[in-house]
Amino acid sequence: MFRHSIITLTIVLLSGYLFTGVKPSQAEGDETYLYTSTPGLPFDIIRPEDPSSFVCLVADGRREHRIWDQRYDSEPEIKAHSFYAFFRDGHKIEIVVNPEFGSEAAARNEASRYVKPLGQLPIALRAGIQRFSVHKGNERLHAGVGQIVVYADMIGRRLAESDLEEAVFHEAVHASLDALHRQTPAWLDAQKKDGGFLTRYGMKFPDREDFAETAIIAYGLFRHPERISPEESGKIEAAVPHRLAFLKGLLSAEDVYPELSPDVLAFCPDAKVY
Repeated sequence: MFRHSIITLTIVLLSGYLFTGVKPSQAEGDETYLYTSTPGLPFDIIRPEDPSSFVCLVADGRREHRIWDQRYDSEPEIKAHSFYAFFRDGHKIEIVVNPEFGSEAAARNEASRYVKPLGQLPIALRAGIQRFSVHKGNERLHAGVGQIVVYADMIGRRLAESDLEEAVFHEAVHASLDALHRQTPAWLDAQKKDGGFLTRYGMKFPDREDFAETAIIAYGLFRHPERISPEESGKIEAAVPHRLAFLKGLLSAEDVYPELSPDVLAFCPDAKVY
């Protein structure tokens, strides 16, 4: 049904979404942080009821894929269930589900858990994602350029904590923006000028995780300021003003969606925008 370009990417374990609580502003050595990590923040940045640009999910049979799997610390080739999720901006993401889920119906049910959060991403983040892969298991979410890999049991935990949308956003930063911005002189200079960090996780891995950890909180300030109390907003703005200024140009603008294109409608004749 679809023309598919094989993308050979080595998944780098850029991200480890840990289940940790939020603590008051703390110091560790000479460095400070406000929160332990973005899961469990004292405010909800993206909500399940927020609009999504997701249009439809289309099955594309089963095909061979090489997908990194933390359970085996390898990239096995599997004949996975393949679906395409279409979005209002015309972008489509292949959602690949491990055959361990069983039937196509079971795989579709699993794939359906992710399409609305993917549609809630800003266009700049979603546009960089080509493939979203799902295994069973309780491993940490991870991402590489153009790809995100998640594990169903861990996603269940994220759902229970109302954190799935933020988890997808975090990984989307790794997939779409890291390679372009994370090691640039401008970002590194902003880190240096700010000194402190928003999360302990970002502080522990400043070269890998601080960009994504800061980005989701910055997005909350830019797009949903009413969801963060003035007290917390003041702490965030005081802690990382230079990083916020860097991210403003990437994440602050409201997305504008065109009418559904004929190409999308060809695959989604009963298009429904959620």
